[in-house]
Amino acid sequence: MNVMPILCKRCEKNNDPIISPLPWSPETAAEIKTQICSQCWSEWEEQAIIVINELSLKLFMSEHQQKLEAHMREFLQNNPLENGENPENLPQGPSPVKS
Repeated sequence: MNVMPILCKRCEKNNDPIISPLPWSPETAAEIKTQICSQCWSEWEEQAIIVINELSLKLFMSEHQQKLEAHMREFLQNNPLENGENPENLPQGPSPVKS
């Protein structure tokens, strides 16, 4: 399958898009797929495991889903959360290398 690269909002590189289904609402999944490359998504998947474990998130609870989504958006957009800090002092993972 021949896919067109996208300009990733996180790493600011032209990379392959995400082609697999995402575990979010259709609107959020569409937003992510048009703005985030598959490499940055893979990095988030690794970081998500850390977030879920460190915060003991129960993903069947909507407030825990919202907390994970907030961390996802912060990680993928490489922007601070609303208050500008990492409230749980979680490891932030690598920043994308810009060339």
